[in-house]
Amino acid sequence: MRHRTIDKLYHWANALIILILIFTGFLPKLGVDFDWLNLHWIFGVSLILITVFHILTSTNRDKLQKIFCLKQNELSERKYTLSQKGIHFIFTALILFIAGTGILIAFNADVIGIARRSELYSLEQWGWIYWVHGIAGLFIMSFTMLHIYFNLRPENRDYINSMLIKRENKK
Repeated sequence: MRHRTIDKLYHWANALIILILIFTGFLPKLGVDFDWLNLHWIFGVSLILITVFHILTSTNRDKLQKIFCLKQNELSERKYTLSQKGIHFIFTALILFIAGTGILIAFNADVIGIARRSELYSLEQWGWIYWVHGIAGLFIMSFTMLHIYFNLRPENRDYINSMLIKRENKK
């Protein structure tokens, strides 16, 4: 089996949460009017929680070496290609930027469980925080579309199948 069941569940939960965050983050910018802020915040917190869970369940030296190029001679590693390692690293970095700025933005918005503390930063600093959050959101939206596109291509069918169906262990 290429992926453990827990990794598949994380992948699809992550995908669903990111798609919801994309829609709740960008539809209001397109003029779609709905009560999006608390929904966006709840799914943002969910993204942080499942990412921490994924890091805790995946953090061992062998698995990290398969994902990231930790050794110079591992560019043609057996389980993950360089492009797969790259997209994983990009998604990880973007999620960290989005989560970090999202937590800060929560102090400047009226979201569930957070007292507004707009005085924490100047107006210019808030602008930069919102800008980084928005740019990271645009990048994650773009990389999500690329990820979907490349995994739907016929030559990559095995990759999508490995995330959808259970494979027999070869003896």
